[in-house]
Amino acid sequence: MGFSTVTSSIIIFSSLIISLTLIGSTILNSWYDMAIAVKDNGDLEGKPELLITMVNVSCSGDEILLEVRNNGPSILWDFYTADLIVAYINIVGVKNSYLLSYRNDWRIVYIKTLYGKTLNYTEGMGVYPGESILINATLPSPASLDNPILVIFVDQHGSVAYHRWYGGACYG
Repeated sequence: MGFSTVTSSIIIFSSLIISLTLIGSTILNSWYDMAIAVKDNGDLEGKPELLITMVNVSCSGDEILLEVRNNGPSILWDFYTADLIVAYINIVGVKNSYLLSYRNDWRIVYIKTLYGKTLNYTEGMGVYPGESILINATLPSPASLDNPILVIFVDQHGSVAYHRWYGGACYG
């Protein structure tokens, strides 16, 4: 009687382990397939991939310069629908986050082409794949240079790039 109980327990636990293994691998494969589908969907929509390559803050803490590179397949051109979001602690110690408005709070200074040439930006110019833009943003209240500043840029397609400035050298 004891031998058959042990044997049946071993069979039941072995079956349970095999079932859990098969279910786990099925779930992992489903997640992998879903991730591939989401990536392919993004590729089909032509959403540019963005990268913030540089952030500098003025020594007074009221301006930010950032460089955004278009790594994707599409042209960036509709900056009125783009968002620039900054989150920081101001000089009084209050946490702030602002959605800055194009042409009111931030503007494009120049475009850096694939060949390293800089072109002064004029309204309506496109930023082609591989090119970068230099953005000058004015903050509503000066930032404390002792604390990190988070900068988020969202283009007209919904692609997002972010960069956290941790302090250090300032300009101006």
